[in-house]
Amino acid sequence: MSPIPMCENGHSVCKTCRQNLLNCPVCREQFSNMRCFLLENMTRKMRHPCKYYNRGCPKAFYLQRSEKHEDQCQHQPFKCPFQLQQRSEGSAFVGAANINIRASFNKKSYNFLLAVL
Repeated sequence: MSPIPMCENGHSVCKTCRQNLLNCPVCREQFSNMRCFLLENMTRKMRHPCKYYNRGCPKAFYLQRSEKHEDQCQHQPFKCPFQLQQRSEGSAFVGAANINIRASFNKKSYNFLLAVL
């Protein structure tokens, strides 16, 4: 769980929003190094949607369990196995993993077959 930052007047914003803001959107004061422990404790007791919710994942978890799911979520972007070098940020990602694919791996010959259906 990442810290929830606050401005000089005690207004809180999430970490993602904080990265895009110079000043507090409520009062325009500067952000401080203070954390909002009350909100941090409350968020631990709430269920949060998967970070791939916008890609179609309907699941929600407590923060402690969400990381394990998100590492294996079928809606996360995936890297193309045929991409040898990533030319620019995001260029190796070809789409969501919930498309119809068939993958097989031969342990004896170490061959990997990927078929997009």
